[in-house]
Amino acid sequence: MRYSPLQFAVAVGTFICVTTAGAVTASAQTGTIVTTTGPVRLPGVVLEAGRYRFETLPSTSGVILVSRMDRNRFTTFVRAIRTTRLEHGSVIGMRSGVVGSVPEIATWYADGGTSGYVFDQRAAQDTSSAKDVAAIDQRLAAATDAVNDARRQLQSAETDRAAIRAESTRVK
Repeated sequence: MRYSPLQFAVAVGTFICVTTAGAVTASAQTGTIVTTTGPVRLPGVVLEAGRYRFETLPSTSGVILVSRMDRNRFTTFVRAIRTTRLEHGSVIGMRSGVVGSVPEIATWYADGGTSGYVFDQRAAQDTSSAKDVAAIDQRLAAATDAVNDARRQLQSAETDRAAIRAESTRVK
């Protein structure tokens, strides 16, 4: 069966649109806002009650960035292992623990789908995660330095502008 150039173009365009929409949806589902009413534990850290954003970092494998969303800004990196499950379900899965202890988050599925991450103490102690976190810390330090330099330049420029204004009012 032969297709006209128009039919072929429509078919290719449809394929590209569907493929692109799937990629955009997948990238949009790398973060989730989680609200806790009490403290919860992740490997290496206890999160106080509050709103947190869980998100994956595209440049690292198995490192989850956890950021506090309210007035008490807080950010940490947690090592996790990719996992899958057979059916869709809850976004956060809890691990059963000792009565009276701080509840522990066991799994995170960004969109409640079948692909997610499992938090495990052994993963937190993995030496490769320390290298990942060290690399991220270096990138954050470089970004902080750049922001501080920009602030200093802005303050210097504002001082120069104020001096020019003062000089121009004396000249009149």
